[in-house]
Amino acid sequence: MPAAKQVWRRRAIVEDVLARRDEPGPAGAEPLLVPVMRDGRRVGAPDSIDSARDRLRGDLESLPAEARLLRRPVAPRPRVSPGLDELFREVTEALRGAGSGEG
Repeated sequence: MPAAKQVWRRRAIVEDVLARRDEPGPAGAEPLLVPVMRDGRRVGAPDSIDSARDRLRGDLESLPAEARLLRRPVAPRPRVSPGLDELFREVTEALRGAGSGEG
């Protein structure tokens, strides 16, 4: 899918939403992709081991049970936002038109 993206997680209903980076997130969702480097420099202080452990624990707990299975886990499938879906359709149509000599 085209465009820079963001993944939003709504923990209350266990849902991930794949969106364009410039789209606002769904109500009650938190962004999963956060900048850690800018212009070759770290944006903030590094996490402690305890903080990283706590974040991992929270992330694992927020996954559906079938995604946490050791054998044959089922990866969660994010919902695609309306904005990203619309852009995907526009690009697909433009490419189809270009391939047929119409664009």
